[in-house]
Amino acid sequence: MKITNTIFITLMFAFMASTLYAQNNKPIPKRTSSNKSQIEAAQFVKDFLPIWDSQERLTIELAEAMPSKYYKFKPTPEMKTFAEQMGHIAHTIDWMYEHVVLQKKSGKTKSLDVTKMSKKEIIAYLRQAFERGRKNIKSLSKSELEEFVSFFTTGGKLKKKFGVLSVFDHITNHRAKANLYMRLCGLVPPGYGYLRLPKEK
Repeated sequence: MKITNTIFITLMFAFMASTLYAQNNKPIPKRTSSNKSQIEAAQFVKDFLPIWDSQERLTIELAEAMPSKYYKFKPTPEMKTFAEQMGHIAHTIDWMYEHVVLQKKSGKTKSLDVTKMSKKEIIAYLRQAFERGRKNIKSLSKSELEEFVSFFTTGGKLKKKFGVLSVFDHITNHRAKANLYMRLCGLVPPGYGYLRLPKEK
């Protein structure tokens, strides 16, 4: 009888030990490529927004530094004025988002006539455009950022998150041109501060 009880108790402990081992050693679920893409997309938005804020600061600083009397300046007759460069940046933040990211062939965005606007009004126009851009970027879902779209000038395929980068690149292009306008007017433009991001708390 004692031997039977001993065997029973031994078997019980063996069963419990094997059960605990199985629970603690379950295989870790593999992360699928789909899950990985979604995580990377969410991280993209988180990482990109501070860079977008930096782009806005650089553009607004330039617009504020240029004296009002030079807003109508342009290096050659066929080129845009400084005011038009600023207005073009503001307009195309919306336009490129609609055409590249949302793939709309005819967007609702209308360009404002900056030739009839004051320096203060143009700067307000820029701020509003950057804020809309910020909201648009935040609104994109993880799956949307991974979708492939056509780039309007070449027809080449790229992911939407790189479509967002094309908007950023376009701003840099026209801000650089406006930067040179200040030099041609004998003025010193604001220093380049790409890394002047908010300090981490």
